[in-house]
Amino acid sequence: MKFSKSLLSLVAVAAISFTGCGSSGSSSESGGATGPNVSCAEGTYEVLSGDITSNKTLTSDKIWILDGLVAVKNGATLTIEAGTTVAGLQGTAANAGYMVIDKDSTIIAEGTAANKITFTSEIAACGGTGAHGQWGGLTLIGNAGNINGNTQVEPYEADTSFVAGNTNAADSS
Repeated sequence: MKFSKSLLSLVAVAAISFTGCGSSGSSSESGGATGPNVSCAEGTYEVLSGDITSNKTLTSDKIWILDGLVAVKNGATLTIEAGTTVAGLQGTAANAGYMVIDKDSTIIAEGTAANKITFTSEIAACGGTGAHGQWGGLTLIGNAGNINGNTQVEPYEADTSFVAGNTNAADSS
């Protein structure tokens, strides 16, 4: 029984790896020599990069490493299970690991006080010492930015292609 659960988990992870990001310019890689320069033990993480354009769930059984910009777009929903760690690769301001949830897309974070979701740097997640500025962060872009000529939200400074919508002050993307 334990073997069949392990095999089923392996098949599920493989399926996510091949379909998870949903666009030709994105990728999802697993550990070791094939991934970017990650200090976590091989097999304990999965790398995310590019656009997530279909619904995706980040599970708590591994560390999810953000390699550059990871953008949830086109109405996709990103679900993050309780106990999950999402970590950005360290880099310069232009290429550090960071995530943007774009307008009309959704993030569902299922953490609890006892089983938190952690957003951190890859260094801290993999056993090193965390410090300010080691990763890019998480940004939510909604549709309540520019209503009736009242510009409340400017384009996202790290990537000005992300601009808040202007149609719904009660938006809950």
